[in-house]
Amino acid sequence: MTGGPRTGRDVLTPPRPRGWTQRADWLATQQRQRSIDLAQCHGPQAAAMIAEMARAYCAGAYAAVIVLAQAVLDAEMAARVATTDLPLLDRNYTWLRQYRNKLAHGVNDDGEINLTLSIDAVGEDQPAMDRDARRAIILVFEAVFDPPG
Repeated sequence: MTGGPRTGRDVLTPPRPRGWTQRADWLATQQRQRSIDLAQCHGPQAAAMIAEMARAYCAGAYAAVIVLAQAVLDAEMAARVATTDLPLLDRNYTWLRQYRNKLAHGVNDDGEINLTLSIDAVGEDQPAMDRDARRAIILVFEAVFDPPG
């Protein structure tokens, strides 16, 4: 692609099959290692969003993974409040919420408006966002399926 602005059509390019397969393999390994069973979620919203988060990750939609990961934790915590079975969330939860806020609202860690996210900063060819998406997925798996306490 040329150096010009990306269009809506540019971002609708399907992920490379090899990239999808590599990400799906990584995700399957994480699920096997943690014996992930969506039936363990306290609510159906969290289970549905975990499935959607997995599809987004495989597609290389890393920003969507971050937003969905935060939504999963919010839904799971809301469901657990009803059962008084709240997980202890640490600084990783704060990292995820701040990252999600940066992506969704353009707010940096200090609460300042920081609209640096651009269409060129997202997509499957972004190693840093891939790393952060993996971190978010692992955080969700640990908080939902292996909470401390």
